[in-house]
Amino acid sequence: MQTHKIKLNKNYADAVLSGEKNFEVRYNDRGYQKGDQVKFVVVDASGIEVHSPLNVKTYEITYLIHGYGLEKDWCAFGIKEEGRSVMDQEALLIVENYAARHLDVTDGEPEFEVYIVWKAKVLQNWKYLISTSLPDGMYYEVTYNGDKDEWYLDAYKKFENVVIK
Repeated sequence: MQTHKIKLNKNYADAVLSGEKNFEVRYNDRGYQKGDQVKFVVVDASGIEVHSPLNVKTYEITYLIHGYGLEKDWCAFGIKEEGRSVMDQEALLIVENYAARHLDVTDGEPEFEVYIVWKAKVLQNWKYLISTSLPDGMYYEVTYNGDKDEWYLDAYKKFENVVIK
C-alpha cells in the first residue's frame, strides 16, 4: 500500500469532506492502485497550502479506472474516508460467509467475530491471515490477486501447537 499526498483546490475541499465528491480524476504519474491511501493538501488558487480539516484526514482508493474516454496516462478513482479499508472488509466478509456456510447445522446459528491476525500488501496484491471467535480451530488465508481481480480462500484446521527446541 502506498500513501499519496496530493494537492486539492480549496473550492473542492468541502465537497470531499461532506462525501458529495467521492472521486478524483488525476494524471497517473504515481501508479495509483486500489487500496492505496490519499492524503489531501488543500491549496488556494496560487498553490499555497491553506488550513482545512481535510488536511488531516486519510482516504482510501476504492475503485480505479483508466482508458474508457480518459486521456492516456490519466485515471479516475473512487475514494472513501479511511476507517476499515474496503480490502479489509472484503477479506473479512469472505471468511465470515465461508465460516457461516460451514457451521454444523446442530450448532444453530452462533454469533461470532471475524478478525485479521496479519496482513500485507505487495504491489497490487493483498494477503490476510484471518481467524474467528468460533472454537473450531479454523484458520484462513485470504489472498487478493490484483492482476486478475480475484480473491482466493484457503481454510486450515489447527490440530496442535508444539514447542520444538
